[in-house]
Amino acid sequence: MSLGSGIDHWGTNPGDMVDAALTAIESSVQDLLASDPAYWRTGQKKDLLERLEKLQAQQAALKLRVLATAGDIAEETGAKDASGWMRAELLVDKAVARSQVKLAAGVAKYDLVAAGLAEGVVSHDKARVITKALDAIEPTRPPAQRTWPSPRSCWSTTPPG
Repeated sequence: MSLGSGIDHWGTNPGDMVDAALTAIESSVQDLLASDPAYWRTGQKKDLLERLEKLQAQQAALKLRVLATAGDIAEETGAKDASGWMRAELLVDKAVARSQVKLAAGVAKYDLVAAGLAEGVVSHDKARVITKALDAIEPTRPPAQRTWPSPRSCWSTTPPG
């Protein structure tokens, strides 16, 4: 169920905050695009490139957080899932849309990866690799269920060389 642009049960409209933040970002990007970097100082160019790297990781974190909770979009629009809506409405390639939704679900399971993305210290590509590796790790069994190899099986019976 979507609240849409209505008032939530706290008497506020969360859409107002989201819209205001997105409008500020769009306006700032347009201001930068209206400026010619050929006339910027070298330090400004370096600073912009460094900060854009971090902002891109943070933007990816935000997008993934929203995608991880976007089942209501599919429900409301009649799409099979969020990737189906992305393909139909945003014209995102099928493989890309599915990959993003899968990564969103993966990042949602691992708080440290999500935090790294949000801080801008983990890139989108690194998050994909990390979550894939973490998903591949066999879950740890409780100590009572662990089986340990015998010490003898750890030693080779044939001498080296």
